[in-house]
Amino acid sequence: MVVSPTGIGVGEIVEKFKRYWWLVLCLWALLAFVSWHYESTCGVFFASECLPEYWAGIRWIALLKWVSPYQTLLGGFAALAAGAFVLISTRETLEENRRQKIIDLQLTQDLRDAHITKTLELISVEFYILSGKLRSEYLIADNTAFHCVNNAAEDLAEHDPELLAIARITETLINHQKAKMENGRLPQQLMNQCSMLAYAAYQIFLQAADEDFDEEAPRRISHFDPSDVNELLVERSLTKDDLLDLQQYFKWGDES
Repeated sequence: MVVSPTGIGVGEIVEKFKRYWWLVLCLWALLAFVSWHYESTCGVFFASECLPEYWAGIRWIALLKWVSPYQTLLGGFAALAAGAFVLISTRETLEENRRQKIIDLQLTQDLRDAHITKTLELISVEFYILSGKLRSEYLIADNTAFHCVNNAAEDLAEHDPELLAIARITETLINHQKAKMENGRLPQQLMNQCSMLAYAAYQIFLQAADEDFDEEAPRRISHFDPSDVNELLVERSLTKDDLLDLQQYFKWGDES
């Protein structure tokens, strides 16, 4: 809202004038009548001798005879009023445009936040599915999760390049471990390790999707909660060292 030097909004002043203009006009008419009577010599208020002068004054007002002697002054007032109207209208328009721009920017940001949240959740789901598929010793797992990362690479790089790097690291580690197959089968230990790598990536992207995107993306080293990952590590008789390069992204309790 446009504010005057006194701290009162210009719009508020206009609204008050619209509400009380008739009161101002009545006050001015009363003062004008009293002032005129003070200068007149016809007598007291509403004396019979004053009636002709009253009618003459009414005709003078009704026929706009008062315009001629004051046309310069009235023209100046009209110009001032027009300038004030243009100024107020311009300020109100600029203020409305500013408010609309803020709304549009917020809407754009909200849409982007919703998009990146959906992207991170989708990647996390794909890593979760991959974690389950990697439990098969015959490696029925496919590359759907990594295709999803490839499709979202541009959005990830813009939102947080470190998350994209984590996804690439996960892909490299899993492929490296899968290369150790023996006779088309993956040993139980390596199978559990590949599955845990995918599960760790699932937890990373799931937690990243719950972050406040209004704040700057944090450093990912020792950032994510390892509770669920650690529970599954214990269940599968693995340690955090089996997560290889992914372990650095979790805030393990023994580091505090």
